Amino acid sequence: MNARHFHTQRTAILKELEAMRTFEQNCLRGLLDCEHEFQQTSADVNYRLTFQKTLKNAMTNTLSILFVKSLMVDKFMELSELEKEQKKKREDEQLLASEEEVDN
Repeated sequence: MNARHFHTQRTAILKELEAMRTFEQNCLRGLLDCEHEFQQTSADVNYRLTFQKTLKNAMTNTLSILFVKSLMVDKFMELSELEKEQKKKREDEQLLASEEEVDN
C-alpha cells in the first residue's frame, strides 16, 4: 500500500466517522426533543396518543444511536488496522534500507 492510497483510505474512513458522529448528535438531539415533548404533554388530554408517538420516536433515536455506535467501532477498528499495516510497511522499508546499507 503506497502512502497516497493509505492517506486516501484514512481520509475516507475519517469522513465516514465524522458523518456518523453528526448523525449520532442528531439522534441525541432527537432524544432531547422527545424528553421535552414528554414533559410538555403530560397535562394534555391526548396524552396517551402523544406518549405513544413520542415513545416510538425515542426508541427509534435510541436504536439509531446504538447502530451508529456499532458502525463507529467497526470503522475505528478498520482505521486501526490500516494504520498498523502502514506502520509495518514503513518498518519493513526501513529494515530493508538498513540491510542494503550494511551490504554496501
